[in-house]
Parts: sequence; structure tokens; C-alpha cells
Amino acid sequence: GGIYARASTVLMTNCLIRDNAANGGWWAWGGAVFGGGLFIESGQWTVLNTVFRGNVAFNQANAYYYTNALGAGVFINGGNNLFRNCLFLSNTNLPVGDGGRTGPGAGIYMKPGTILDHCTIADNVTYCTNIVPAGAGVYLGGGVVSNCILYFNTTTGGVDNLAGPQTNYYYSCAPELTNGVNGNL
Repeated sequence: GGIYARASTVLMTNCLIRDNAANGGWWAWGGAVFGGGLFIESGQWTVLNTVFRGNVAFNQANAYYYTNALGAGVFINGGNNLFRNCLFLSNTNLPVGDGGRTGPGAGIYMKPGTILDHCTIADNVTYCTNIVPAGAGVYLGGGVVSNCILYFNTTTGGVDNLAGPQTNYYYSCAPELTNGVNGNL
């Protein structure tokens, strides 16, 4: 992938993270492929005015285990993180060969402790078939999404902008969100 971070405190501003790839390959025994653009294992990140575009997380099944590709744009495993005024565009979780699998969250895969604020998440794709909804734009395993636009994110089943509890989405716009709940449009 592009950037791997562990137990770090970082301020990232006005950056372009694009055309990176995280590849599990056929040798990825029992693991998964995380974060083609950025993988935050832990720490405290503040990311402002940054574009994550054209990143890929892909894998290839082997004879012993099937791995998943997750969070092609950004994968967040933990920490306290803020993403503000960012664009997540055209990131892809991609299977390779027979039996290759992908997981959710091609734009961003979030766990607790992360805030996504005033961001646009669009045109991200995952070929995930084992998790529905897969949240091709945002997979929310924890954290908060506020004042964001999620649109034209897809899986093999069609439009799939978000996954995770809708109670954690505030003042945001996506076809799956209920109009008026938490101020969503």
C-alpha cells in the first residue's frame, strides 16, 4: 500500500494519495489485505483536505485460505482519527483469480474512534458478495460520519454507499439514509 502507520501522531494536509496497491498475493495465509492508500493500525491522525483516489486492495486465493481485500482507499484499525474535507474517489477492492474475495469499505473502512467530517465518498467499488450491505463507500464498524456526501459507490449487487449503524451518520446525504433522521438528507 501507500502508507502504513502504527502508534503515530500525524497531521496530514493537502495531500494526494493515489494509484497505490496493497496485494495479499497467493502467499497470504490466513490474513487479509488492508488499505491500498493508507492503513492506520493505531495512533492519532488528523487528515485535512486530502484526496484518496485510484487505490486498490486486491488479493488472490490460495489452496489453503481465502483472504479478503478491505479498505482500498483507507483502512483504519484503531486510534483517534479525524478526516475533514477529504475526497475518497474511485478506490477498488478487487479479487484476483478463482476464489479471490473482497470485503467491505472500498472508500474507507472505519473502526471506533474515527470521525469523517465534510467529506465526499464517490465512485468506489467492492466486489464483496459475502457481506450485505458491504458499504462500498464507507464501512462503519465504529466512529461517526458527519456532513458527508456518499454517492455512486457500488458492489456486484448495485448501489451500496454505506454499511454500519445509521444512527452514526449525521447531516449526511446518501440514498440509503432516512431523510430527516439525524438531520440526514
